[in-house]
Amino acid sequence: MKAQPLRFLLHRAHWLAALLFCFTTSTSLSQEELAFSVYTGPRSLDGIQTTPLGREPEDLSALFVAELFREAGLEFSLTVIPWSRAIQAAQSEANVMVYSMIRNAQREDLFEWIGLINPIETHLYALRGKLAELPTTLEEARQYSIGLARRSAADDWLRDQGFTNLIYSGDATRSPLLMDRGRIDLTPMTRQEAIGLTQDYELEEDALIPVVRLDELSTGTYFVVSKQTNAVLVQHLKDAYQTLVDNGAHERFFGPINQVD
Repeated sequence: MKAQPLRFLLHRAHWLAALLFCFTTSTSLSQEELAFSVYTGPRSLDGIQTTPLGREPEDLSALFVAELFREAGLEFSLTVIPWSRAIQAAQSEANVMVYSMIRNAQREDLFEWIGLINPIETHLYALRGKLAELPTTLEEARQYSIGLARRSAADDWLRDQGFTNLIYSGDATRSPLLMDRGRIDLTPMTRQEAIGLTQDYELEEDALIPVVRLDELSTGTYFVVSKQTNAVLVQHLKDAYQTLVDNGAHERFFGPINQVD
């Protein structure tokens, strides 16, 4: 009998595992229990502005999500909603996925972490020419108004540090406009976000200035699933994510973004 190539055997094993999963879960879970609601905020952390609230986004993370659920053999719907609502859903409902979630100690036990989107460095940013003096430390930043999304990682962490001059927006992609109008002084974002918003608003390349690094928020952004989700489905999504890493799909989607200077 002719030996089969290793690639063929691995593919066959993966196909049989997926078939077994579909069979076993379909006998114990209803179609509704196999469907997911995927939410993201108006600003996803991959440097590409998402579509307006209530619409289906078309950014790179959204395209990857489609590949992820196709690999997992699960149904999903994907919608942009205010970040605070996305967080609430992910902490209270089963079969909810949210991205892009910054991973830190405060959130570690609140969600199931499916996989990394991209590593990040987060700073407080200012708009060039709007402030007479720029802060250089977190302590100095307390004197300035900071615009951000409610229940974002920055919101939770800054409030824990005693910051009170926080101004909330349902759409954090409007931060450059709010800084230009003097409504806020600073806003937390990643380098990828700054590049994306600079392009979206057709700003000068150096218009958004990083002034204070937020070390605790300079980790990575992730796809997460609610703790109420069936453990078998959570593991299957983790396995599907790993398959997309192993076959190079993750690198094809996010590699160029992760190489931002």
